[in-house]
Amino acid sequence: MLRFAIALDLVLALTLAAVRAASGAAFGWLALPGAVGLAVVLASPAVVAVAAPHDRTALLAAGVISLLAAMSAFSLVTLPLLVPASLFLALAARSRESEARGAWSIRGLLRTGLLVGLAATAFLALFLGADPVCAGLTGGGSSCTSDSVTLGEAALAIGLVGLAGLVARMGRSAATAPRSRAAVG
Repeated sequence: MLRFAIALDLVLALTLAAVRAASGAAFGWLALPGAVGLAVVLASPAVVAVAAPHDRTALLAAGVISLLAAMSAFSLVTLPLLVPASLFLALAARSRESEARGAWSIRGLLRTGLLVGLAATAFLALFLGADPVCAGLTGGGSSCTSDSVTLGEAALAIGLVGLAGLVARMGRSAATAPRSRAAVG
């Protein structure tokens, strides 16, 4: 079920990014950073889940991130992201009891909040400034939009998603490392 959730999230992220790129076709290469940045941001739940596939905290964060991404467009075009969100949340709920206690600890909740915060910041980074772009149309006239994403905004968003994957991976190694007990003497 985890592989299916990850694959579905990736397919939906790429599809939504392709729709965004097609809607900005009049702007040519100027639409590319926005499409790539959006694809990576919408794939951030999959990035977190791949980085820590057996970690309940990371799966919980992936579910919450996907849930927020599903609600990110007023046009409801992102609504299909509810499916991977529910899968990630169901996988987080199916964890072993020992892992479940760790996820609800203060450390687990802070880590979940950090992962969700990084993904949300990556999404917001795509819209840092008003970057109006105009393009000439073939029939004459022009088309303008303020919904363009610069290369810097896309790079920042991609970097934040990468950082979220790193945080998920680091938390996994700390959570799964064997704990030694000091000898009481």
